[in-house]
Amino acid sequence: MKRKDGFHLATWQRGKITAVSATGVTVRSDDGVSWTWTSDGKTRVRKNGEKSSLKGLASGDQVLVAGERSGGTRTARLIRVPKHR
Repeated sequence: MKRKDGFHLATWQRGKITAVSATGVTVRSDDGVSWTWTSDGKTRVRKNGEKSSLKGLASGDQVLVAGERSGGTRTARLIRVPKHR
């Protein structure tokens, strides 16, 4: 994606949270790929349709994470836990 300060590589992942820390989450996709996502002041967390925070997330939560990759660092812009049906 292109912004005023240049191009940024957008990326996303769907899977289960395997670890939560004060600075981000680790998510494992169904195909076995595991990525660690960092969070910052721009990261939005939504759980069951409502605003949440990293503290509201738990290991085992199914999530969709979208963000940017710079080198080996993935920074989450959105972490969403869908509503249970």
